[in-house]
Amino acid sequence: MNRKALVVFTYAGQQEMVNRHHAYFERGGSDIIYIYPKDATLLAPKGVTGIAIGKSEHYGSELMQRMGIGIGLVAAMNYDTIAVVEGDSIVLRPIPDAQPSGIDCFLYDTNGDPQWKAKHYVHWPWLMSGATAYLVGRGLQAMVEAGDIERGFPDRMLGLCAERLDIELRHRPDLTYSRNRVDAPEYIQQARTAIASGAVFVHGLKTQLDIDAILK
Repeated sequence: MNRKALVVFTYAGQQEMVNRHHAYFERGGSDIIYIYPKDATLLAPKGVTGIAIGKSEHYGSELMQRMGIGIGLVAAMNYDTIAVVEGDSIVLRPIPDAQPSGIDCFLYDTNGDPQWKAKHYVHWPWLMSGATAYLVGRGLQAMVEAGDIERGFPDRMLGLCAERLDIELRHRPDLTYSRNRVDAPEYIQQARTAIASGAVFVHGLKTQLDIDAILK
């Protein structure tokens, strides 16, 4: 049996989003675990696990530490497959089994931008095995302790962590569609095409209007 967890990272002020998106998270058919700052006053839905870690911060060392500790904690729960998303994501189909190694994700190149050490932006969602999540959790925490946090951006931070640990990053547009926000006509159409082709995750949906636009 492949035990699965959907890990949802949320931020202060996202209670309405959690309430709106939770029904989509349930479509994944896995356990759901919300991770959020201690001062976020955010409530996980009744009967769903919520873990409060650190202080509110959208970008920076507090967020990076919460990611590392949170992913590490879930990895210690002996899940075989772990999917990691932000609160502005939805899940449309059952979460597939993770491959034993590597991370399935949606990649963008940093194109040699000197402000980043990482070669890729590793956009959420991230699908990985429990064993890989354990390595990622430890790797992220070690980077935070060293003050090496890629300016506090999660997608760059994970990219650099994976490169240093020699973890394969697989671009999976068949599995997920991801942008910072799916609001422009071309992005909406791209998301619709991905969904029609079987995508499980979509990331970058800030409002009900965004969700409605891609699910028409």
